[in-house]
Amino acid sequence: MASICLGLCAPSLSTAQTRDKNLDRFTEFEQSLDTIAKLSNANTRLTQDKLEQLRKLVRSPSELAVLNTYKCEFSRLNRQLSEIDSVIQELNESITKHLENYDLRTALELCSYAKATDSSAQAFHVSKAYQFARFAQSASLRFFTSNMYIELTATQGRASDAVTAAQIALAIADANDDSFRKSLALRAMAAIELDYGDKEAALDYINQTIELSQTIPNRQNEIYYRFNRASVILAMKRLLEARSAVKAAEDFAKEVTKNIPQELISPEIKVLQLANAAELAYLEADYPQAKKLASEMRNIGKQANLPLLVAGADVGFALATVRQGNDSVLETHFKPAIQTFVEQKRAVEVRDAYENMAEALASIGKYKEAYYWRKEKDNYNQNLARESRNLRSAELRESNQAKQREEENTALKALTNKQQAEVESAHLRLQRWWLLAIVLAMGLAWAAQLTWLTKRRNAALQDINKRLDDQGSHDALTGLGNRRYLMQHQAELWRTTLERAKFGAHSALLLIDADHFKHINDQYGHAAGDAALIAIAQRLKACLRESDACVRWGGEEFLVYLEQCDHSSIAALCTRIMQSIRGTDLVHDGAKISLAVSIGYLLLPINIEPTQVQGQEQGQASATATASAYTLEDCFKLVDATLYLAKRLGRNRAVGLHAIHAHCREKQLLFKELEPAWQAHELDLVITEGPLKKPVLQTVNAA
Repeated sequence: MASICLGLCAPSLSTAQTRDKNLDRFTEFEQSLDTIAKLSNANTRLTQDKLEQLRKLVRSPSELAVLNTYKCEFSRLNRQLSEIDSVIQELNESITKHLENYDLRTALELCSYAKATDSSAQAFHVSKAYQFARFAQSASLRFFTSNMYIELTATQGRASDAVTAAQIALAIADANDDSFRKSLALRAMAAIELDYGDKEAALDYINQTIELSQTIPNRQNEIYYRFNRASVILAMKRLLEARSAVKAAEDFAKEVTKNIPQELISPEIKVLQLANAAELAYLEADYPQAKKLASEMRNIGKQANLPLLVAGADVGFALATVRQGNDSVLETHFKPAIQTFVEQKRAVEVRDAYENMAEALASIGKYKEAYYWRKEKDNYNQNLARESRNLRSAELRESNQAKQREEENTALKALTNKQQAEVESAHLRLQRWWLLAIVLAMGLAWAAQLTWLTKRRNAALQDINKRLDDQGSHDALTGLGNRRYLMQHQAELWRTTLERAKFGAHSALLLIDADHFKHINDQYGHAAGDAALIAIAQRLKACLRESDACVRWGGEEFLVYLEQCDHSSIAALCTRIMQSIRGTDLVHDGAKISLAVSIGYLLLPINIEPTQVQGQEQGQASATATASAYTLEDCFKLVDATLYLAKRLGRNRAVGLHAIHAHCREKQLLFKELEPAWQAHELDLVITEGPLKKPVLQTVNAA
């Protein structure tokens, strides 16, 4: 049975802001609970008796909150959910007597989490517990709550929230001078960096974790850390170093567990060993061995009823099979695994699975399929980012409202006490009519003060919501509008386009993508990648007019809407953009980085050329009917297809869709078959090559 340690003998993270170290140290009462928790694996009855004995020593509401949280977690681990009801009732009664105590409120949410069986309800209670725990006095409660919160935010793609919690956990471990907890906090930082940040930083954190674990008598955790280190190096694709790290981890595990009975060895060790071995085989292109190891992991997952392990094994099996030239596993293994990850809200697994499958398909020449999965990854990341912002905003509002409610309750209680004291004093000194006048005046003053506080609170909330809305429609890195910003204005842009088209004028869409951007990230680091995106955005804006709209569409893609242009001016603009971006190397940390872009564009509204074999009147009618079928959403898909063709033709060039012939294939097919349609003379494309060299250029505004 699992331990019930609440941040004392298990990984945990604090949610409080910077605190005095004394507030982060465990009390004597919490240390007693720690001792009991360490016995929970050995004897269930003994643990229950010890908790009941410790209850007699409770001296404060905070100690009662910690004790009851232990009891709820113990009941959850032992599947005794009915026993949690009485604990929740006691916590509710205590809260009514101690409204200002955040430890009790935190404990109530944690016990409600232990009682809940639905994952959404559990996430809700963890989030609320986190908001209250920021002000809790108990270090163990803050540890336990934050430990749960970091897992919640990491799976939701909220890396910054997870990092903040992990950093505070490290501070609390320092306050208690606890090497074991320091190693747990550093391991959490390594996992976050591996999933969302810098793999070199992840390696540094895990090396520190291993060094700390060597000072702890129990060496079994060091086994996990060494396997984790091998996983980080495998993710960095350092093949020679990875072979050595995998073997060293396996040898260390054998040495530590050689005198331990097999039934007492954690099955996680076997899973970690298989996972690292399978990843190593995949990197070494030993795909049969990778599939064999993935199948072993899948069997373990099936037997233990672990759907995430089964899904991970299926992804590994599918990747190795595709590398062998067989993509039938997309339906049988890959898609069901993705569905499991999505249902379990495993953002990192979904993102990496999409990216790795796109690379595997491209390696066997299936570029269209690779492009499809790459777009699926981008769409998923955009949806995930939007959901994360919404969740963060909701939690921020809930936190502010909870704090304001508590402050108002405290202020009202103080005001009531003051009024009572003044009334009693006045009763002794003044006649009855003077007493009534004073009470009336105080009531009016209280009402006016309450009205003022309410208006001030509402104004502050409106200001916060406005700032959150502005942040949600602009890209924090480049300062450009984002996809949401353009979607908010797309109806207005389309109306302007159609109105101008009545007078024979054209608008245009350009989709611009940084060439070899992944290479920049891999060779120079993510900071260089960010600098490259900023430089491209600045050079792109310098080539545009004030009336043109430019947004960061997603990843390394930028979308431009030109209000007024024609066939010749848009080709000239594409040339200037490619020359401006390629003309001067980006200098970052002493390294010169070459930049280039590919461009897809089309004129708005779509120009439909009549079929030559038809009569003039019939051809014109057909063209009109076909042109009206292309909406702005269709234009987004067409410009995406032109960009994909520009990349496929060699990058550093622009591909423009100037006209579609009336006999062209149905538009849903055209989105996927732009190049075949071009080769069949069903549409007119214009290809503009980018600069081969890097001339010194002066950036000018578009005509």
